[in-house]
Amino acid sequence: MIKRLMLAGLVVWVVFIFAGGIKEVMKSNTAGLKAVTDSIFNVESEIVNLKAGITDKNKQDIQELGTLRTLLNELLSSNSKLRGEFEEYANFQGKADIFKEKMLSPTVQVRYDNASGAGVVIRKERADSAFQKIFVITAFHTIKDYLDDKTKKNDIIVYLYDENERYQHIAWIYKFSKELDLAILTFETRIDNVSVAKFVRKDKVKQISVYDPVITIGCPLGYDPIATEGRITSFKKEIKGNDFWLMNCPTVYGNSGGGVFLKKTGELIGIANMICTYDGIISTPVYHMSIFLPISVIFEWLDGNEMAFLYDTETEAGTARLTFEQKKR
Repeated sequence: MIKRLMLAGLVVWVVFIFAGGIKEVMKSNTAGLKAVTDSIFNVESEIVNLKAGITDKNKQDIQELGTLRTLLNELLSSNSKLRGEFEEYANFQGKADIFKEKMLSPTVQVRYDNASGAGVVIRKERADSAFQKIFVITAFHTIKDYLDDKTKKNDIIVYLYDENERYQHIAWIYKFSKELDLAILTFETRIDNVSVAKFVRKDKVKQISVYDPVITIGCPLGYDPIATEGRITSFKKEIKGNDFWLMNCPTVYGNSGGGVFLKKTGELIGIANMICTYDGIISTPVYHMSIFLPISVIFEWLDGNEMAFLYDTETEAGTARLTFEQKKR
């Protein structure tokens, strides 16, 4: 009986680890997990039975008990691994459609004259029967030249993406902060299926840890949105009295203004701002050391400027919220 149980448990373990790969196992529902759990239950029951009958003279049972304990530990380890993989794939990881919906689709390209960066759609609302009003968060320096240009001969352009198409829109500056390198843009569009990024909840910000996996999406060198991934590496980067975070996602010029998302949930936790540099005889960019403004600072800035409605749909807009027509004038 014991040997049959051991053999059954080992067969189950081998089949689910090697037959077809973990992703295929996950697709066949949780039958594998149930089989492993049932094997563990049977082995545990046999251990209980053996314990009841063990005496000093029953050396064979004692030896079999040790073997069963080893097998049980192996099965528990296998079960834990399978459950961990199942929870991972039950989230969005590995699912291109969810990745696109939560992170890629809300990403836009922001251009002014010859400068380009990225941005993230954070709110949409119905302007009238034909148009939707869109709000985009980006880095201030991506549109700084617009404010410096007294002639305003060029427009701020925002590109929305849908499948393999991109749609050009003229945008206006809604609010900005030079100190935080942050800006909100707004424009109207006839496109209905605009995707909106999801902010991480305020009560979850403190749960974010160094070395959490993240994905950042930008428009490097003027290309359409491109994703890179890495991890948060530090919460301690002070720039001109403001708190920034570091990540090791590879970024280059044009990533500025793009979103930084938690890989596990697809939630927005920051906006990419700049690349670290080594300042010797010449300034050398360090592309795997990127600086981004954390969501905690963004929340504080939005709240302090009566813009909580951009992340909280239940919050009433304050006096800082102007209409599209007012901004256009």
